[in-house]
Amino acid sequence: MSDHIAHITELLGPLPVDFALSGRHSRRFFNSKGELRRITRLHPWALCDLLQDKYGWTPSDAQSFSHFLLPMLEPVPAHRATAQQCLQHQWINS
Repeated sequence: MSDHIAHITELLGPLPVDFALSGRHSRRFFNSKGELRRITRLHPWALCDLLQDKYGWTPSDAQSFSHFLLPMLEPVPAHRATAQQCLQHQWINS
């Protein structure tokens, strides 16, 4: 489980502390500062770069898709894109 959380953190950046500590089992994975307990070396990799480097997407396609996808992956629900907002995105409508 820690590995999955680490991959998410590498891709999206650190989780907000209050969010990281809000789960029933969060103390197993996070310290009081919201940092991962067992994994200390993270290698941040932006979604756009990952799509290009690992999957061979063109920079334009990777940028466009990242711009569409990242708002849906916001950990805090109040900041997350709604379905209606996603349907209005240029990536869907182009």
